[in-house]
Amino acid sequence: MGSTDVTGTKETLQISAEKFGEITECVVCLEPYKNPHALPCQHYLCLTPCAEDILQKEQPECPLCRSPFTRADLKPFLFYRQLQEYIRRAPDRGFCGECGRWVEDAKKDLRPAALFKGLICAECVATEALIKSMESQPQDDQKEEKKELCLELVCPGPPACSKVHIGAMVAP
Repeated sequence: MGSTDVTGTKETLQISAEKFGEITECVVCLEPYKNPHALPCQHYLCLTPCAEDILQKEQPECPLCRSPFTRADLKPFLFYRQLQEYIRRAPDRGFCGECGRWVEDAKKDLRPAALFKGLICAECVATEALIKSMESQPQDDQKEEKKELCLELVCPGPPACSKVHIGAMVAP
C-alpha cells in the first residue's frame, strides 16, 4: 500500500495519489467514492447510484459481506470528504524523509539525501553537510602522525633512531 518509516516513537505513512485512489474506490461502480456513505457493517458505498440501486432490492445487503441495511442505516462518510478536500488543496505538499516535517512545496523544499534516505528538508540538508564536513576533517588525535616508541635501553637517539624517546615526550 504505502511505505512506512518508523523512527523512534514517530511513525509516518506515505501513500501515492494512485494508491489512495485504489483504496478509496467504491466496490460497486469501481470509481472513486462520490458522496460516500457508511453501512452498518462499516463498508462504504457511493450514495448515488450505488447504494440507491441496492436499496431498490427487496432485501438490500452489503455487496461485500451481505449484511442487511436500510436507508436509515446509511451515514455520510465525512472524514473521507475532508481527506479528499485536503488532498485536492495540497497536491504539492510533501514531508521530509528524515525528520518527517511537512513542507508546502515538495518540489521546491525537498532535496535528495546523500546520507539519509529519501527526500529531505533544508534543515536535514544542513545536518548532512555538517556531518560530511566533520567526517572530512581530521580529528585532533589523527593530526599527529603515529610514531613508534623506542624501547632500547641504550640508543644513540636522533638522527640515528627515528623512534620517539621517553625523554623527548612532553606532556601537553
